[in-house]
Amino acid sequence: MSIEVAGSSSFAGAWRRLGAFVVDAFLLGLVGVIAGYFLFDFFVSLGSWGRVLGFAIALGYFGTLNSGIGHGQTIGKRLLRIRVVSADGSPLSVSKSVLRFAILGTP
Repeated sequence: MSIEVAGSSSFAGAWRRLGAFVVDAFLLGLVGVIAGYFLFDFFVSLGSWGRVLGFAIALGYFGTLNSGIGHGQTIGKRLLRIRVVSADGSPLSVSKSVLRFAILGTP
C-alpha cells in the first residue's frame, strides 16, 4: 500500500499527507461539533464509549473513502490530489482499507 500523487506514479510527500489529514480531521471535527450541538445529552450518556463511537465513525470514513469505493481518496486527499493504492497501483479493497486505518488510527 502506498499513497501516490493522483494521475502519476510518484509518491506523495509527508507534508501533503499531513495536509490531507488536517483537512479530513477538520471536516470530521466539524461534523462532530454539529452532532454534539443536537445530541449533547446522548453523547454525555455514552461516557467513555463516546471514544469508541468516534473511532467507528472515523473508521467508516477513512475505511470507505480510501478504498476503491472512494477511489482511494478522502476529501482531503482529493483536494491535495493524492490517493491510496496497493503496491500494484490498484485501489484497495474495503477490508484492506479498514484494516489500514484500524492500525493507523488506534494509537
